[in-house]
Amino acid sequence: MKKITDSQVENKKNSLFDGKLQKSFSRLTKSEEGVGAVEFALIVPVLLILYVGALELSVAMSVDKKVAKATSITADLITQGTSTDKTTMQEMLGVAKSILAPFDGTSLEMEVVGIQVDSAGTATIAWSWDETNSRPYVDGDPIEIPTAFEIPDTFLLQTRVDLDYDLLMLVPKGEGQLDGVLERTVNLHNVYYLHQREAEPIVCSDC
Repeated sequence: MKKITDSQVENKKNSLFDGKLQKSFSRLTKSEEGVGAVEFALIVPVLLILYVGALELSVAMSVDKKVAKATSITADLITQGTSTDKTTMQEMLGVAKSILAPFDGTSLEMEVVGIQVDSAGTATIAWSWDETNSRPYVDGDPIEIPTAFEIPDTFLLQTRVDLDYDLLMLVPKGEGQLDGVLERTVNLHNVYYLHQREAEPIVCSDC
């Protein structure tokens, strides 16, 4: 009777193991079980990013519309009279913040500038005010305005509202910023021009 050596036994075991491994691998490559779960796990993060991104864009657009509305309404209210003052301007700041509700208006910045356009169509600053209750510009300095508003011998009111809005997600910084740098805060701003309602220019007594 032929004697089987230990090396032959070991080779046989290895051969059986390799055969089982090949069969298992073959069954694994042909099996379709769990494919749905794998595909779901791969696509869920993409779907979540798309959903949150669409939601963020929708909310940001809503806030931007409120900023534009706050700018136009404050200008409309101020131009209904021929005079104003710092107290009234502070009230306009409150009006702008109330329009932004329920969004946070803590970072809101506001500027109101009275502009006199002379007979030659040249625009200069008559008075100015900002949310700190100070004068941001020098009276008499020239100021650029849209061509459509360069009407001789008229008075023009410029209102500007800026708001820093915090996003839920990080976004790339704008042009001219460092590459690869992300930020959460975007600046929403709007500028609105409106002529006076009365024949007389609008005067700010203490601006």
